[in-house]
Amino acid sequence: MQNVCARFNTILNTYHRYNALTTLSFGSSEIDDQKANILVNAIEHFKTLTILNLRFNGIGLEGAKNLTNALLDNETLTTLDIGFNGIGTQAGEYFANLLRHNKTLTTLRLSGNSIGEEGTQHLACALLQNETLTTLYLDANFLGDLGFQYLINVLQHNKTLASLDIGYSGVEAQGIKHFADVLRENQVLKTLNLRNNDIGVQGMQYLASALSENTTLIELNIHENDIGVEGTQYLRNALQRNQTLMILDFGSNDIGDQGPACQVLAPKCGTPNFKWGTVGVQIFLKWGAPL
Repeated sequence: MQNVCARFNTILNTYHRYNALTTLSFGSSEIDDQKANILVNAIEHFKTLTILNLRFNGIGLEGAKNLTNALLDNETLTTLDIGFNGIGTQAGEYFANLLRHNKTLTTLRLSGNSIGEEGTQHLACALLQNETLTTLYLDANFLGDLGFQYLINVLQHNKTLASLDIGYSGVEAQGIKHFADVLRENQVLKTLNLRNNDIGVQGMQYLASALSENTTLIELNIHENDIGVEGTQYLRNALQRNQTLMILDFGSNDIGDQGPACQVLAPKCGTPNFKWGTVGVQIFLKWGAPL
């Protein structure tokens, strides 16, 4: 705890009246609940803080509760990253309360916190009331199809959520079937990450059908979803009609090397600025830069 305290003291003593600090990053800093409480007490002094990074620590339920309570009326923070702390299901309830009250937060990363179906239900209820959050990371939280269904209901009504990450969530074809009905009409969602789920051929058929009609989605990640050659044919058919999708990652789906991949993407291969993931070498190009 001494290291964390020393870093806080340095910050407090360096920034005159705390008027200059906009970003605070304590990722991978071995912060537990006790150290998180020190941070919570300090946050009220940072009047210009817009970004707070606490990912890859050991913050538990107590720390999460105190942190969210401290941010309820905060008017400056726009980005909170508390991913991969393994907080637990009840974290969903705490962050739901934050989303109901906070009016400035636009990006929330809750990746890898074991939130599960119940926690997701709390978040979804809050998102129905929230009008500011635009980006939500819920990947690696064991949502399953039921947890996804709660989020699908959000997407039917929420008018601000434009980016959603539910990679590594155990979503299967049935979940995609319900989602497809919403995606057809959704005019807000621009980025969707479904990486490393299990939608399969059937799920790809449902998703492709919706993509044929959707006019808003710009970026889609369906990396490693076992869609196979048959699933890519549904994808190809969708791309023949879709006019807005510009970034696509469908690597590691057992469809062969780059040649067949380009055949699948033939409708988009001549489109300026279209970026896509090759399957054989599993390279995804995004905004012109290799990842």
